[in-house]
Order: sequence, then C-alpha cells, then structure tokens
Amino acid sequence: MFLPLLFPDGRPPSRRWRPVAWLGGLSIGLISVPVSVLIWSERGKALLRGGGNGEEGPGWLIALVEVGFPLMLLAGLLAVASHFVRFRRARGDGRQQIKWFAFAAALTFIWIFVFEQLLGAEGGVLEVVAAVSGLVLVASIPVATGIAIFRYRLFDIDRIVNRALVYVALTGSLVLVYLGV
Repeated sequence: MFLPLLFPDGRPPSRRWRPVAWLGGLSIGLISVPVSVLIWSERGKALLRGGGNGEEGPGWLIALVEVGFPLMLLAGLLAVASHFVRFRRARGDGRQQIKWFAFAAALTFIWIFVFEQLLGAEGGVLEVVAAVSGLVLVASIPVATGIAIFRYRLFDIDRIVNRALVYVALTGSLVLVYLGV
C-alpha cells in the first residue's frame, strides 16, 4: 500500500493523504502483532491463556486480525486512488513514470486473479505456464520502477548511486579494520 502512495517522488500527493499512510501502518500492526504472538512457539500459548484459567483463547487476537484486514484493504484502495490523483496532476516525465508503474501493477493484479486459478489445476501444461508466468511477474514491479528511475530521472539517481558507493567503501573499510584488530 505504501508503494502506490509514495511513488514516484517518495511523498504522498498532498498533506491530506498522510492519514492513509497512518491507516496503512495501523492495519499492518493490527495484523502482524497478533500473528507473531500466535506463531511464537515458546510463549505464544502462555500469552493467549492470559490469567492462566485457560478460558481466554485467541479470540481477541483473531478479532484484531479481523479488524486489521479490512483496514488494510481500505488503505490499499485509498493508496491506489492517490495514484490516480497523482497521474491526473502529473505532466511529462511524471506521467511516464506512473504509466510504467501502473502497467506492472496491472499485470500483477491480472496474474493474481487469473493465473492463480491455474495453479490449482492438477499437473499439466497449465500449472507450468502459471508457475513460469508467476516467476516473470515477481520482478515486473521492480523492473518497471527501475525503468522509471533510469529513463525518466526519478529520485536524482546520481546521488543515490554515489551514497551507495560511499557506504559500501565505508562498510568495507570498517570490516577490514575489525579483522585487522
């Protein structure tokens, strides 16, 4: 939900869209914390029992997930709506960047709803086609974002590459000093 909200300049379209980001963060918290507690093998079950009487079950955790999931869907839909607003306001290179991203997102969306049904098929060519197309589409959004970065000068890429090289050199020198000591 954050990628369509923040693409291409790393900020929401306006200050009015900040509550969408907060709603997205809240929904992620409402889903990830209960799931983490449920799958925590050592203390998860003791946390669920609460007072120790065994009557209190994971109902309150399931309720958090059931509240968090619709909130996440709402935040995702609002983030996509912000992308449409950004496209309407954009001119020139900004429109081209959004077109690349929207094309990759649409391909992924179509794959999820169409080819995902083919994975349920028993063997055969359809399952292989669905698996191979899934592998190709996993990289579609990062590739489209990369095209938008390099072709339409998104995010002042020279500065990002420079910082990356400086951080790699700094990390390498720290590792060498550590190993030398």
